[in-house]
Amino acid sequence: MTIRRKGLAVSPQTAESGSGNLRNKKPKLDFRAPKRVLVLSSQTLAAISLWKRDLVDLTLDKQQKFRLQAHVEVVLRSVENLFQRGIVDRNDYHGVSEDEGRYKSTSGHLSRNELGDSEKGWLTAIAEVEGIWDVMESPNVLQAMSILNRWFDLTMGVFLNLQEHEIIQSCCLSHFLNKENQGQFILSYVKTRFYPFDISAVYVNFNQKLSLLEDDSMKNMRPVFQLLSQDTWKKIELQYVHFELERYHLETIESPNKSPTTEFMKIRKAFLDLDLTIGSRSTLMYKMKDFFENLVQYISSQIMSQEVRVTDEKLLEFKILYDMLSFFLRHYEHHLPVGFMDEFKKKVEYYQTRIFEETIGVIASLLHSLYMKSKQVINHINGEDGFQKNIPHRILELCKNSKYISDSNENRQISNFEKTEKENDVTGRTPRSQLREHWRPEVDSSISMYPHIRSERVEFSVKRSRLQFENYVLQVTTLAFYNSQKNPNQFRESIPFLSKNLYGMVFEKVKNLDREINQELLKYTPSTIPHHSK
Repeated sequence: MTIRRKGLAVSPQTAESGSGNLRNKKPKLDFRAPKRVLVLSSQTLAAISLWKRDLVDLTLDKQQKFRLQAHVEVVLRSVENLFQRGIVDRNDYHGVSEDEGRYKSTSGHLSRNELGDSEKGWLTAIAEVEGIWDVMESPNVLQAMSILNRWFDLTMGVFLNLQEHEIIQSCCLSHFLNKENQGQFILSYVKTRFYPFDISAVYVNFNQKLSLLEDDSMKNMRPVFQLLSQDTWKKIELQYVHFELERYHLETIESPNKSPTTEFMKIRKAFLDLDLTIGSRSTLMYKMKDFFENLVQYISSQIMSQEVRVTDEKLLEFKILYDMLSFFLRHYEHHLPVGFMDEFKKKVEYYQTRIFEETIGVIASLLHSLYMKSKQVINHINGEDGFQKNIPHRILELCKNSKYISDSNENRQISNFEKTEKENDVTGRTPRSQLREHWRPEVDSSISMYPHIRSERVEFSVKRSRLQFENYVLQVTTLAFYNSQKNPNQFRESIPFLSKNLYGMVFEKVKNLDREINQELLKYTPSTIPHHSK
């Protein structure tokens, strides 16, 4: 019997012999090989072997478990081969293994700028994800998810080590991940680790590329992400919109009162049907134009509506619309007719769409401040050593968004458009001090500071929230100016109803949650909490 998993064929005999080889037939490593690579190889193989042993305890169909175990054996041998070849290349030594030829490669040395067939095969085995998803067939979902996450951490760590220790040249690894693998391994890693389980996660993970490159939890993985091509980043962005749509479906399917509008469902279908490979150039241009017009018309009608209910589902829908708009303008705008965008910017729908963008920016900034506060609280309770102390369940629950992924809120670009002359004119004639007068009284203290904890990152995030609120106010003022109101600076009467109420709802949530966190923190004496944090 042979098991085939997308280019990977494993027989029971091969799996058994592989297991025996790993246990009983250790390769004779050259004593001159760099010690750090030897240690790294040993640690990596041990970690993967431990994962395989833990798999035994997972409730799973026998056939599925056998396939997984066989696949892990192939991965173990592939990892061993790659590290061994790296050692051989460093020492310019050949015939190292008892099984001579086992490490032979058509390219000779991994230090070259081209992978051989053997190396491609080993990397393909490690990056193969199709069979690994079988763990999610287990009825024990939490245990299965934990095992799945560990697997992707382990395999991502392999790619990181191959690059960091120059076992494979970065250009070769980049080519493999982007071209040979078509970004599928990275997409699966992102999917398992950063699926948007609630609305806060969707807004905190405002920009997927920035989050993956800037979040502290991704610091060690950053070198691998920096190898990704623009096309792979595009796939990551598109996949995340699909995740959001899945989340939206789960949120709305259970109750008729939460059903999405017909217009939104049409936009959803049109977005998923966007395909550059289908139709002539003129057909494609019409399709892109039609989608964009429907999208911005729906956005502007929703943001100005006084009848739409303010709900969590509407918050999620708005973030999806924002991400659709961002994705379209980043990747498809050049397919629109010449001069189309210039004409669009002359319409009121443009200024309403801009308010929509700044509304999303304000909400995301508020939630980012709470996210930073939550991380600060957890880090301070754990202490500088990072040891996971027995944190009270209530604090973990209140600070659950500390586990999300986010950027620093320093490099975000909220608007997807270049400013018009009217916008620049209003910006020039409206001093920031005047905009600050329109803050809600509570805005300045929406995220409080615990007296015995000071965090530069939280303070910076709160500052960014204030600046983003100013940008929001400025955009409302611009719309008032466009509508030729007598006094455009009196913007309160011009604030779109839904925009104001969505922001208000999020503000109250953030404020209440922050207050609860501080109440829990008061149970700790000042002496138990460090005084300062970056």
